[in-house]
Amino acid sequence: MMKPFKIILAHFLSIIFIANVHSHSVNIHPKRSTGIVGGEVYINCEVEFGPNNEMTWDFNNVFVYINSGGEEYYPQGTSKYSVKITGLNFTLTVKDLRLEDGGEYMCTSFTSEAASFLVVLDTPSITINPSAPVDGETTKVTCEAGFGGPKKDLILPDHYPNMKMYLKDSLLNNMVTANDTSDAKKHYIISMTKDLTVHARMNARDITCEIGTAEPSLKHSSVAILNVLYSVRDIYITPDQERYKVGDTITCIADGNPAAVYEWKEVQGGTTMYGKWLKITESMIGENKWECVARNNINEEWFEKRRQRSFVTGESHN
Repeated sequence: MMKPFKIILAHFLSIIFIANVHSHSVNIHPKRSTGIVGGEVYINCEVEFGPNNEMTWDFNNVFVYINSGGEEYYPQGTSKYSVKITGLNFTLTVKDLRLEDGGEYMCTSFTSEAASFLVVLDTPSITINPSAPVDGETTKVTCEAGFGGPKKDLILPDHYPNMKMYLKDSLLNNMVTANDTSDAKKHYIISMTKDLTVHARMNARDITCEIGTAEPSLKHSSVAILNVLYSVRDIYITPDQERYKVGDTITCIADGNPAAVYEWKEVQGGTTMYGKWLKITESMIGENKWECVARNNINEEWFEKRRQRSFVTGESHN
């Protein structure tokens, strides 16, 4: 006994064979789609039916949907594909996109057919080596992303994924190399590398890696934070004044990455207070002279900056 699918398929093929010479137009939209891994895409096929309702969707020459006389069948199951019928429109949804879903989707009605090409983009990865470069050092920044699609000769130039790399809002690179990593499944890798000389002012800036297609317009990106190590600098004391009262707090601040560690030293008295804050106490009433020392360590080497403050302490605010 024939299985239901084989019966439906045999019926469908027989209809095509005897479908007579009537013309059946097929219109597909969009003809090109771009999706992102984990997302979904919709492809609509509008058909012109004769006396029988016969149409199929296939992906890379493998049936994913058959409609024969109004009976529907999903040879690959419904977890990946579904079709919504509205009048003469058969809208295919491809769900939970993976790279291997990129390729050619064909809508066929009797002897007419139309194709739509899908490119699926993966999330770009960013590698910075060394990951924490020192001020003035050159680091290698690499962006890489996979995509799935039809054979390269079937991808039009403006549908072929392009990649760009930005430092904050400035374009670093848009030269791309593409490698075919799995011809059987139409997986590809595109990547770019930039040798970047870093400076302290570039610390904590975003590096953005962007992959996308021009037509249809879609962009997908990821961001890494640039971590530039630099010695402690620009030390200052706040509030910057000559008189304080008991209960006030003086703060020492210095720029550096990694963040500085602090200590306050009484210039003549020999007292040392650890931390960036100096609390004014009753013992400081009168004239004072303190020095803030800020230090940080880069690759096992210590750097420091010092700033002195002379001030007079009066009674408390109360």
